[in-house]
Amino acid sequence: MKGMTKWLALAASSALLSGCFASQLSITPNEELTDYIVISVDELEQLMGDDADFIIVKSLSTCIYCQQLKPIMTEFVQNESLPIYSITIYSIAEENHPETTPGDYQTISSLLEGNSYPTMYVVDNGDVVAYGGVGGYTIEQFTETVLRYID
Repeated sequence: MKGMTKWLALAASSALLSGCFASQLSITPNEELTDYIVISVDELEQLMGDDADFIIVKSLSTCIYCQQLKPIMTEFVQNESLPIYSITIYSIAEENHPETTPGDYQTISSLLEGNSYPTMYVVDNGDVVAYGGVGGYTIEQFTETVLRYID
């Protein structure tokens, strides 16, 4: 039953991500990239305000699926030379974490809806046009999902 639940969750996230987004994002490959790009709340606000096209994954620092996705995102960037942004929500109780305030959490939540982690967002001209959970994805599933949205 547990395997069936995971399969249903993956199917549901795929359905969300495959939504009705018709156009393709214009994201320029960058051969110099070797890893996903970790951004701050301020950088997220700037990207959204600049009407940029990008893919971002929102993670929770204590989420095991988020931790498992990090090497997959790294491998994707190394294989495809396409930037993937990442923003992590940290628990205030954690030691040695970047400063995360309740205001940061509210800002991230207002820009990137949803409470499942990790969640991938497709942003077209500064607007979220599709999103869904990517926890438990293999490199093949992650690559197929991302490339669906790129020119």
